[in-house]
Amino acid sequence: MKALFIHDNMVTVYQNKYYGNGSLTAKTFNRYLNVFDSLTVATRQEIAKDKNHKGYTPLDTKGVYFEKIPEFSSLSSVVNFLKAKRKICQLIKEHDIIIIRLPSFNGLLAYNICKKYKKKMIIEVVGYSKDVLKMKGMIGSIIALPFDYLMKKYVKNAEFVVYVTKEYLQRQYPTKGKSTNASNVNIDTFEKEKYLEKRESYTKVNTQSELVFGSIGDIDQLYKGHDKIIDVLPKIMKQRNQIIRYELVGGGSGNYLQPHVKENSLEKNVKFMGSMSQKEVLSWLDTIDIYLQPSLAEGLPRAVIEAMSRGLVCIGSDRGGIPELLDKSVIIPNIESLQEVEKTIMSVLDGDLVILSANNWEHSKEYSYDIISKRLLSFYREVVNSSSGLIN
Repeated sequence: MKALFIHDNMVTVYQNKYYGNGSLTAKTFNRYLNVFDSLTVATRQEIAKDKNHKGYTPLDTKGVYFEKIPEFSSLSSVVNFLKAKRKICQLIKEHDIIIIRLPSFNGLLAYNICKKYKKKMIIEVVGYSKDVLKMKGMIGSIIALPFDYLMKKYVKNAEFVVYVTKEYLQRQYPTKGKSTNASNVNIDTFEKEKYLEKRESYTKVNTQSELVFGSIGDIDQLYKGHDKIIDVLPKIMKQRNQIIRYELVGGGSGNYLQPHVKENSLEKNVKFMGSMSQKEVLSWLDTIDIYLQPSLAEGLPRAVIEAMSRGLVCIGSDRGGIPELLDKSVIIPNIESLQEVEKTIMSVLDGDLVILSANNWEHSKEYSYDIISKRLLSFYREVVNSSSGLIN
């Protein structure tokens, strides 16, 4: 049985090899291949200008094929829209099961085509479209409401839905169909020694001359909220009489954040680390003291779960599924308020970091690769059985 995966992810191509930015990985594909004979990944593509793939994740996997969908999400090209529609239509007709990841422009387009050809669909809900689109300028704000309306309608009437959250996205996009929850994080090792080392380090936080904060995410995406942390760092350093470095992992130019860095005289404190592979990310997490997820819009951030799996104390906003992961005491109640950001960080640093570290490490085990894969395997088998009865 042939499956087709449709989303807006950007896949990078270099010398006929395919690379992802972390949201898609070969391990993610293997979850589908446990049930389906093959998987075709239909997304946007870009050609790499050189062989520098720092932070890129190799995607080439046996049984996985890649198809390029023309870019039309900017709404600037009617021609590309028509090309994309024809391409998606062709691919849908050639496959048995269609996996549509939302929110995405390609996903919305694919839904009605699937209905037309009576194709079996699995809808994956990974984010709240309204929050994300509103952070993308005037055009995003204009299309946010109709986009969200269509997404609500499609998810409600879908036969099979996978949510990355346990509760949050289910409230935003309820369905009448069968559903399950499964994060798209890929963690298969929970190193106790690393966790114990981190827990021990938290007994010395108040005597350290320097602390290291860290965040992961595209540094040009305003909704990631990195500017909020930069703007409160001077006050926190003054109150604690400690030097704080803030390291940001992720792609982007940094053009939006640089003025915040300069305005706060933090050129020596804020470091842009660039993109990293998952292996590099896990090693980097072991070098920082506090992980921060100050998002203004979020689904269920994989990075927070990865940080928790290393025993890190995490602080996050109250957006999306973040409160499902973290203790209430580390949640910033209003990420738009710099006063609340500062207050929450100070409160956490003054609290019992050892207990928070232990709780995070234990909680992260619920998101192990094996647990999630078994849950999805059962769900995918149900989808296949509903259409062909081929898998028992």
